[in-house]
Amino acid sequence: MGSPPEIDWLTAMRLELERYREERAEDTVTLHDIYDFSESRLAKQFPENDHVRAKIRQLLQRLRDHGEVEFLDDEGTYQIREIQLKNSTGLSLPVETDDTGAVDTHTLGLYLIPVNDDWRERFENSVEEPHDLHQYENVPPQVEGLDRLRIWGTTETDGDKKQSAIDQMSPDDCLLFYHAGEFFAGGTVGRTFENSDVGELLWNNPESRYLFTVENFTHSVSPIKIVWDMVGYESRQVVQGFTRVADDRVSNIREEHGSLESLILKSDSGEPSPEEIEEEKSELTQAVESEPELTEDDTEFVETRRKARDSAFRELVRDAYDNTCAVCGSQRESPDGNPEVEAAHIFPHSEGGSDDIRNGIALCKFHHWAFDSGWLSFTDDHEIIVAEATDKNGYHELKQLEGRWLRLPENEEAHPHPMFLEQHREIQQFD
Repeated sequence: MGSPPEIDWLTAMRLELERYREERAEDTVTLHDIYDFSESRLAKQFPENDHVRAKIRQLLQRLRDHGEVEFLDDEGTYQIREIQLKNSTGLSLPVETDDTGAVDTHTLGLYLIPVNDDWRERFENSVEEPHDLHQYENVPPQVEGLDRLRIWGTTETDGDKKQSAIDQMSPDDCLLFYHAGEFFAGGTVGRTFENSDVGELLWNNPESRYLFTVENFTHSVSPIKIVWDMVGYESRQVVQGFTRVADDRVSNIREEHGSLESLILKSDSGEPSPEEIEEEKSELTQAVESEPELTEDDTEFVETRRKARDSAFRELVRDAYDNTCAVCGSQRESPDGNPEVEAAHIFPHSEGGSDDIRNGIALCKFHHWAFDSGWLSFTDDHEIIVAEATDKNGYHELKQLEGRWLRLPENEEAHPHPMFLEQHREIQQFD
């Protein structure tokens, strides 16, 4: 016998209903009955999901939309009708189990979904902020009884590739939303259905008839460079249409890295991975080969990438200066080995200063404060200059530094650039 077919959540639920009908010789089932009958088995099949009962309810709703079960009463009773057990080739799918009675699980799908400028505001009002259904007097049956939900959709198509992607979308598939050159949000699929009335009601666009609800929504997602590397794409980093990443690429991600969702959709902390930090370090290192830019638009970075870039800048500057203060030469460490020295932006980050390594300098905490507060600045030749504030506490201590030279990295490409030094002197009124 060959390997059992890979199946998804929806097919697993269909198999459970058929198994229930065969073993119990009944066509009606309550939610509690199906919980008792199927919950433990489904939990073994899909260990990544911690809310099996909620998933069962979602799948029964979806099967009701397909006409495969009928909702009989408010007590949660369903009639099992014609269950469509088909695999992706259209052939009947036999029930194959392992020793526990569980069927093999299907690789979670990964969808890359562009949001163009015309739809960006609608996305904000439908996904980033759950759509409020109270505003409508009448709603289609697929969304009856719901108060608020995150929902998105796509249009009908004549293209086989897109239609296949639409047809394969299943609960728990991962979603990455793309706009203006970067992934900016993500989540997982709750349920899917086809209904042009919903598209017309929500967005005045009945062509958006293939709909899906969005769960586990987050703005903390992997940047496109990381995603492209993980899936093995070599093409330009642009999402040009509604795309389902090939299953073999997704399987490779899970084999190499583990959970797809934890890699693509970051935790609430939004902490960057080591790979993301290394990616940013590589970009900042390459940047020294070009003319520096005074500022950069911080809004282009999603939260996780901003944190990764901050870490990359800090590590590169500290390493370049060998964790040594450029002003006083101190090289202090905490008992557990963490360096005291800090990576300071010369032209301030608060003013939009770029993360170019040449806009960085390593300073101890005291001289970092003195630099940012206007006590110290440096000439284009890297000589220390001190503000003339003779009546202020600290002046005489700092004045002793005037005329000394900065301790600079051996690598001249990491030396402070005159453009940034000039801007710092101007801001602090040294010129």
